[in-house]
Amino acid sequence: MVIRCLPCGDSLTHNRDYRLYYAPSHRGFRRHEYIGFYSQKAIRGIGKVEKILRPTVHEDGTVTLADGTDALTTEEQQRIVEVTERAWADYEWDLRNGHNFFLVEQFEETHFQKTSKGGMLGSRYFSLKDLLGPKVTRMTTEEIAKQLKRKSWV
Repeated sequence: MVIRCLPCGDSLTHNRDYRLYYAPSHRGFRRHEYIGFYSQKAIRGIGKVEKILRPTVHEDGTVTLADGTDALTTEEQQRIVEVTERAWADYEWDLRNGHNFFLVEQFEETHFQKTSKGGMLGSRYFSLKDLLGPKVTRMTTEEIAKQLKRKSWV
């Protein structure tokens, strides 16, 4: 089981409120089951990835998906439309197309502290089995988040 930790900074509130992470679609990634949201020297929250989508949000609020991505529920479409509007209002970030969205089932608060100097540059992958042991496969996202509070990384 792999967690992909991503620097969020300004977008952390969006990530938490809408239970998702967004990034330009030209940025590659490898397989992972969880996402960690990094800000201010710690992973601040985690979520289990439900879907990875490449949507286009149209001016009328409809959403279409790139070929090969999963279908959207009404609730997921609403989350994507709302975060797209909020990103524009807050930061003038245009997320209407050209972005991947990683939807998580639930955002769980944690504090997985980075102890070395400096921030995290780019994404970082961790094996949850290496961090928390083989029992992690039976843990809920909430339990994983609680266990990560007891850990740190360099």
